[in-house]
Amino acid sequence: MTPVNLSAAASPTSLRKSQMNIKCIVLMGSLVLSASAANAALVEYTRTLASGPTPFSSTFSLPLFDSTLGTLTGVSFSLLSNVTGSIDVINILSTPQAFTDAFARIPVKVTSSTLDATSVTATYITLLGSGTALSALSGTPVNSFTGPTGTASNSVNVLSADISKYVGLGGGTALFTAATTGANFGGTSLPGVFFGGSAVADATFKIQYEYSPVSAVPVPAAALLFGSGLISLGAVWRRKRG
Repeated sequence: MTPVNLSAAASPTSLRKSQMNIKCIVLMGSLVLSASAANAALVEYTRTLASGPTPFSSTFSLPLFDSTLGTLTGVSFSLLSNVTGSIDVINILSTPQAFTDAFARIPVKVTSSTLDATSVTATYITLLGSGTALSALSGTPVNSFTGPTGTASNSVNVLSADISKYVGLGGGTALFTAATTGANFGGTSLPGVFFGGSAVADATFKIQYEYSPVSAVPVPAAALLFGSGLISLGAVWRRKRG
């Protein structure tokens, strides 16, 4: 039986070499495992819609995803709306009337009008709280209260079954429709008191494409380095055994 060379097996130099090779292999393995996570990119397009009174409707186009960049894996819509307006309280009774919880609900909606039914809606809601509406019989037909002023935002993801519809062969555009049917107004008071108002809104719409770029991460090269690390460790192990 050939005796084991314990001094060689426990040599600090050999151990350091083995540890260095193991660290190298762990690093190469990490590169391979993280390749799919790193192999992603984003591109986005934005359209700002001019401010206008509600209701309104506007059609616009934005680029499709350029397939020469890589493989499209996700599509998302996001919408930010800015709203200003007023709440009107109409009192047709003979005496002033108190009201509570007057509100304005102002939605802005953007829909993919040529590709699928995906849509995103940003709705701004404000409460006026409470107040008193003078009687129209006293010469004040409409009681106007300033507000609301604020922003609303929302985002949605396109269904996976519809992602391929957003791919263009190096170009192309998709049509979108931004619209609101107008604001909804309401509140709590006695019969004979009505709520209305007016609103002006604008919006910023963004479409974001997530994709896997072409040759973004050299996965074969990382695998080759990983294999080289294994061979190096085998050589060290054979020398140690010898």
